[in-house]
Amino acid sequence: GTCELAAGIISEAVARSGLPPGMFSMLQASGHEAGLALVKHPLTAAVAFTGSLRGGRALFDAAAARPEPIPVYAEMGSVNPVFILPGAAAARAEDIAEGFVRSLNTGVGQYCTSPGMVLAVGGPAFERFIIAVCKNASRVPPAAMLHAGIQKAYDSGTERLSSIPGVSLAAEAPRRAGPGLAACKIFTADAALLRQRPELFEEVFGPCTVVFRCRNTAQILEIAGDMPGSLTATIH
Repeated sequence: GTCELAAGIISEAVARSGLPPGMFSMLQASGHEAGLALVKHPLTAAVAFTGSLRGGRALFDAAAARPEPIPVYAEMGSVNPVFILPGAAAARAEDIAEGFVRSLNTGVGQYCTSPGMVLAVGGPAFERFIIAVCKNASRVPPAAMLHAGIQKAYDSGTERLSSIPGVSLAAEAPRRAGPGLAACKIFTADAALLRQRPELFEEVFGPCTVVFRCRNTAQILEIAGDMPGSLTATIH
């Protein structure tokens, strides 16, 4: 509905400005077929996309397979790592935790820049950070995601994390009555697990994150070198 309202305003502005009426249009669809059809159409000259890695790659492949390939500019989902160095953790673990949980839950975790991974060195400061993160996360009320498909993918993603040996659920926002509500979930794991389970580098879209306990800063750097690209990264 929001898209329809915005499209109406843009169409009205086009008409008032005396511009060609076909210069803007909007197509609503529930599946991927419409998007792929637009990318494959011979009159399409370029593609811009925001969404999942899988969706973006599908459009990219379709554009590349055309008789005349066209450029695709894609902003796709990513894990957006947060690195907390020992000095910052010792000085302000609780403050970092508060800001982190707030960022994780902005828009029910549905921002492309939502932080899905934390790397920090184990020790007293790390434990303070975890306690503060769990405390803040448990206060976040579950909320509705954009639609049932995104909610289903979030539930599936968090279930997948829970099933990985060595990944523990440290905190979960209390659920309220009612379907289709996403609860903030905080997982923890040893950083060595990333080498064994590279799928932990994949985004779970929604208010969910994994906090990894590292041996030292050298291990943080080593893992950073193994990471695929992300839209954002944060260093404290």
